[in-house]
Amino acid sequence: VGKLYTLLAASPDIQKVDEFVTRFPIWEGRGDVLDLHWLRQGVLDGAIMRRQAFRNSFGQESIEIGGKRKLLAELLFDMGAAIRVRGLTFEPKGAEIVQTREGDKVNTWGGFAVEPWPEPVIEAEVGKFLLYLRDIICSGDYAIYDWVLAWIADIFQKPGDRPETALVLVGRQGIGKSFLGQNILRPVIGEAHYAPNNSVDNLVSGFNSFYANRLLIQCDEATRSSRKTDASLLKDFITNPEMIVNTKFLSEYRLANHARLIFTSNEIEDAVRADADDRRFMIIEVSDREKDNDPGYWLPFAAWLKKPATLPKILRLLLDHEYDKVLIRKPLGTVAKTRIQQRSMPPEDAWLMEMESRGHPLSAEVHQHWSDARTRAAEGSWNHIIDRTRWPERVSIPALARDYQHFLKSHARREDAVTSNHLMRRLSERGVYDPQTRQKLQHTIYDPKTDRTIHERPYTCVLRREDVVRYLREQYAYEAEQENRGEHDEE
Repeated sequence: VGKLYTLLAASPDIQKVDEFVTRFPIWEGRGDVLDLHWLRQGVLDGAIMRRQAFRNSFGQESIEIGGKRKLLAELLFDMGAAIRVRGLTFEPKGAEIVQTREGDKVNTWGGFAVEPWPEPVIEAEVGKFLLYLRDIICSGDYAIYDWVLAWIADIFQKPGDRPETALVLVGRQGIGKSFLGQNILRPVIGEAHYAPNNSVDNLVSGFNSFYANRLLIQCDEATRSSRKTDASLLKDFITNPEMIVNTKFLSEYRLANHARLIFTSNEIEDAVRADADDRRFMIIEVSDREKDNDPGYWLPFAAWLKKPATLPKILRLLLDHEYDKVLIRKPLGTVAKTRIQQRSMPPEDAWLMEMESRGHPLSAEVHQHWSDARTRAAEGSWNHIIDRTRWPERVSIPALARDYQHFLKSHARREDAVTSNHLMRRLSERGVYDPQTRQKLQHTIYDPKTDRTIHERPYTCVLRREDVVRYLREQYAYEAEQENRGEHDEE
């Protein structure tokens, strides 16, 4: 009716009223005024105003009625044509006004910053992006690459349906961890729905309206993200479908939470806190193959991304990419994640997880004698060549004790000295060692330093890899590395 009246009246004042009413809906029940100009740009601070603040900001707007000038800010609340809503919502790809059970709400969704390429795109057209994702972000691991590509595609295909998982990228400074979010995803999503962050406090407490209505939040070296007291708050943010928005000088309100999180960290120990039963964090160690290679890699890559067709073609590829939503709801087990999870475990369990992850009961630093594993005899020599390519049938008990002590020291885990008897008792309690398999193994080796043969009879035992995996799976839902990796055709 207002627009029809504007057309008929052709009055500048009537047009001004219509524009004013259209721009400033009234939030019923609170009496606040919403500024759609800023809401469409994703800015919530300043877009919600108390009645007095609204008058102070827009009190100069007036029209003539009966020969007198009247302030529009005063008239708005009495106008029958004023738009009245029940609050805000955040529904990606939804209409400007969304009908809810509580009534009509203003949608803070402003759309993506880039329009997709109008035609299907073949992988060769965006090969630089895919190779960066596979070879640098995912260190050439095809299973991780499939997961990450699906997770990114999901942002654009189903922005309103989060997988409730977060991506954690760890590695040395200057290897391109932040490049993915800052130089590729940020310009495609747009400033209205992307936010940088460097502190967990800003995200989960205090005035947090800056992080409302975001599709992606990039947490670069986010402080306190690995503290136990904040881990539950982060997990809640990742999974909770709503967030309570606190804005200075205004009452709090609820808004749908569709934000995905990307964490980057130079130190794996400070990245995030992932407990042994974590189901939220996909933790990846990024390759350093192009570290600080600005002239040869990063500058040409950045220049390619700035070409007019590049980002639209990347978006089209992501929109057309087929993937399994179930896949990205559960992070893969990775070596990087194992290292983080070990911090929250009993030391024996953390040691067993590291043992299984490397594929051998003994670390290379401790493994010095052939009697600790399968061997290959060297031709023309008394010595034997240690074979670490397979899990041994038997392993030296003294060597296991030395390896455990080495693990405690290298991981800064404090514990009183543990004898081999105490250690084996703990392994027996966990069902990974049967004392009945304990027996001495006699062997002779040649020591070239003394030009003598040495006779040894260490106690050995059977420590089966499948028993270690079974225990870790029962206790921590652990998945062995070989169970997480599918075969991929290199071509």
